[in-house]
Amino acid sequence: MYGFTIASVCDSEQQAISYFGEYSYALVICDLQLRQGDGLSLIRKLKKLDPSCLIAVISEQTTADWT
Repeated sequence: MYGFTIASVCDSEQQAISYFGEYSYALVICDLQLRQGDGLSLIRKLKKLDPSCLIAVISEQTTADWT
C-alpha cells in the first residue's frame, strides 16, 4: 500500500547484524527489546557498519521502566 517491502525479520542482535551485512536496507525498524541481545547495542553496531543507515526505534518500555 505504501510501497514498502519487508525484506527480513530478526529476533536477535546477531541475526540482525548478519542480515544487515549481507543485504542493503533503506530502513531498519528496531525494537529495543530483543529475544537475544540488546536493541541499543544493535543500533550502535548498525551505525558503525553504515553511519548513514536510517533506524526507526520502537519499544513497549515506559519511562517508569527506566527508574
